[in-house]
Amino acid sequence: MALNAKGSRKIVVDGHEFRWRAKQRSGFINLTIWPSANDNLRLTGRTHYTYDFNDECSGKYICTYQAVITSRVVKAIIEHFGINELHQQKGQINLGAIENYFDMSQAVRSLAW
Repeated sequence: MALNAKGSRKIVVDGHEFRWRAKQRSGFINLTIWPSANDNLRLTGRTHYTYDFNDECSGKYICTYQAVITSRVVKAIIEHFGINELHQQKGQINLGAIENYFDMSQAVRSLAW
């Protein structure tokens, strides 16, 4: 189950190197994370590409924001599972919704209309 590192990003958490890739597909962002030293494991999850929040901006009461997957999001997911536990796992761990591990209101940017 080796993953191609081309197009992926590197993140180091507590001295352990991980790779990650985020791709937009069909209104969602798919995220894949794997340890560089263990290509027998990968974490996969997804989040919505856009979010609507009830607040006032630009004279509107509902504003649409674009989700942005950053190293901060990836680090929070890795820390949630624990580095040592991840290095001992094999196969694929399906995260489901990334919102279960990170407050996505902290990882959005405003869409300009």
